[in-house]
Amino acid sequence: MPESPVPAALAEPSPVAAGRHRAGRLAATMLGLTLLAAGAAACSSGGGSGDQKSGGDSTAAAAPTGIQVPGRIASLTKGGETPGVKAFEGLPKSVARNLHYVDYADPADNLGRYVSIQGGPGLPIPAEGSPDVISRLFSEWNVGAASTKVAKVSAGPVSGLAECGPHGTTGKDFECGWVSGKVALVMSFTGFKEDEVKALVPKILAAMVTS
Repeated sequence: MPESPVPAALAEPSPVAAGRHRAGRLAATMLGLTLLAAGAAACSSGGGSGDQKSGGDSTAAAAPTGIQVPGRIASLTKGGETPGVKAFEGLPKSVARNLHYVDYADPADNLGRYVSIQGGPGLPIPAEGSPDVISRLFSEWNVGAASTKVAKVSAGPVSGLAECGPHGTTGKDFECGWVSGKVALVMSFTGFKEDEVKALVPKILAAMVTS
């Protein structure tokens, strides 16, 4: 893959994004978390099934098994990526090596519009806490957004539960989470409007999630 034109400032995850997640990674070292059970995605803020199907399709999507990191997703261009064993140093290497922590920018040279994405198969989620699995996901991996009020958004052709909520007061920062079985992602959007976030989440999931 050719070198991304994303500027050097995105060669490492942004300081803001890194600050959001550092506390969650350290907390994972201290807490005796159990890996998300296969049925954990059944929890949602509405108390219904965590698996949602796009457009009312009655055919269930294949169960996700992993994550890939393409160079481009829609208008997003891949920037810096921290190896899982470094980004998730509090987890066993057998788990961390399958996880990802990557930034995407839109456009490639715009530091004001980017998405930080972390997670993958086996990302631990607390078994106790909020009845909403996305809120529990945030409580470990995006502690700054743990109190964010989230609502369901489309996961597109990918199975599982996707939820997003506004973060801060700018109206252009959003936190999103997705869980399906034992695979989970946290997506932090900076500089995007709500309708843009809702449009990008299913595209990100379709491009990154493997079955």
